[in-house]
Amino acid sequence: MSRACKHQSLVDDKICQISYCADCGKVHLALGNMTLHLDRDQFDQLASSLRRAEMQKQQIDRAGSLAKDGVASSKQFH
Repeated sequence: MSRACKHQSLVDDKICQISYCADCGKVHLALGNMTLHLDRDQFDQLASSLRRAEMQKQQIDRAGSLAKDGVASSKQFH
C-alpha cells in the first residue's frame, strides 16, 4: 500500500506553486492550470535550465538597452 505524499511548500506565489515530498522524492510544480510532477533530478535540471535562460535573457535585455541608449545619445549630438 502506498503512502500519501507529505507536501512541503517551497514556493506559493502569484505565478506558481511548488511543493516537495521528501518521502517519494517528487516535486510538484503548478503553473496556471498545468501541474508537473518531477523527480529530484528532473527538477534540478529544470531549475538549472531556467537559471541559464534567465541569465541569457538578461544579457539580451542589457544589450538591447545599451543599443537604444547609444541611438538616443548619438541623436543628441546631431
